[in-house]
Amino acid sequence: MYIRYRYTILLVISIVAVALWASTESFDFTVRTIDRLGYLGVFVVGMLFVSTFTVAPATVVLFRLTESGDLFLLSLVAGAGAVCGDLILYNYLRDKVFIELKPFFGLIGRSSVGRLFQSHYLAWSLPVLGALIIASPLPDELGIALLGGSKFKRWQFITLSYILNTIGIFVIVTVAQII
Repeated sequence: MYIRYRYTILLVISIVAVALWASTESFDFTVRTIDRLGYLGVFVVGMLFVSTFTVAPATVVLFRLTESGDLFLLSLVAGAGAVCGDLILYNYLRDKVFIELKPFFGLIGRSSVGRLFQSHYLAWSLPVLGALIIASPLPDELGIALLGGSKFKRWQFITLSYILNTIGIFVIVTVAQII
């Protein structure tokens, strides 16, 4: 059975579930457990920060972890975890999905829409948009797809992803500290 907007529905359910879970003793126990793991726990939370379905709980846990650690180091370690999560998504999209959709892209390339995507303006603006999405607290899948469709080498993607995720996480934990 096909459900229209299933990923959006799952995202909303994830956010509501986390909002309800965040006020329970179970959530406090989870945060304390992650906190006891130290920076290994922060790394894992960083990995969870990149996906549509785990960005909400990861953000809430990052908010809570700001109470017990150095914000700069927390951002560096969570940024490294986010790169690992992004790299898994990047490899999946680039090596599986884009190859599977290559015939479809060929059809689009011959249309006026395809010529629009090959224009000089979109050639640089789509990767910039992808980079902004990765740096934001939004899930990284769309940003990775926009970057993965460009001619980035893997090492360039890893470097860019680390810098952008670390900056984005640092902004989030700084705001959490202020609040």
